[in-house]
Amino acid sequence: METRINYIAVGFFVLLFGALTIGAALWLGADIATREYQRYSVYFAESVAGLNRNATVTYRGVEVGRVAEMRLIPDRPNTVHVILEIEPNTPLRADSVAVLRMQGFTGIAQVEITGGSRQAPPPRELPSEPYPVIASGPSLLSRMENAMTTSLEALDELTGQISLLFAPENIDAAQQTLSNLEAFTRVLADNRDTLERSLQQTERLLASGTDASEQLTPTLRAAEQALNEIAQTAAVSRSGLDDITQGSLPQMHRTLEEVYALADRLSRLSEELSEQPEMLIFGRPQPEPGPGE
Repeated sequence: METRINYIAVGFFVLLFGALTIGAALWLGADIATREYQRYSVYFAESVAGLNRNATVTYRGVEVGRVAEMRLIPDRPNTVHVILEIEPNTPLRADSVAVLRMQGFTGIAQVEITGGSRQAPPPRELPSEPYPVIASGPSLLSRMENAMTTSLEALDELTGQISLLFAPENIDAAQQTLSNLEAFTRVLADNRDTLERSLQQTERLLASGTDASEQLTPTLRAAEQALNEIAQTAAVSRSGLDDITQGSLPQMHRTLEEVYALADRLSRLSEELSEQPEMLIFGRPQPEPGPGE
């Protein structure tokens, strides 16, 4: 009788241990929650590769929940609907942002919630949504991918422009422009002194008040010849002169300033002769005497 009672006790403990083991396995396998969670929706416009159900959800680095579900949206093929379960006391706000973050180099992703100002209201509840919606932001991997794509496109465009710049026809055109510029500079240098002397002599003759018509003739003829040479050379190099003088040729810029000054003096002299042709005979009129003179 006692032996039979011992077998019953052993059998009872075996059954009890088996039931506890099965219950523990079911509890762990079903992931029965021991805490209450509040659900939120997040819509990611990028791949959620590496993110799984029960993945960690953190708020400013503190674990506050997990990923409950992940769904595809039939009418929005570029969007993934992720449902989060988050502890109710988490200070989420309407301006909080959820992003995907990789855990090192493991390839496993988690959801990181950042932002949220104190004055902002809680996440908004939309009539068409079963849960409040948290805005999503691009992950670091997505931003790097976009930045690399943009950089490669810019590099490709720059390479094309460089190839176009160094095309044979452009190189030949640049060499021709430089040759024309060199010829133009040489003519300016050769005739600058002649123009300067002609102007000075003309102004002296006009200021002297004597008959300057005969003396001005060779002077004006020399100036005219120098100007003709400059004009002929400038006509050849005119197309590329402005672009080059605005670049890295300060010496050429100074030379052109001197030429502009000479041209201005010639222009004023021409206007005076047009308005008062008698200056060629009588010179410049003397200014009227002032009071008391």
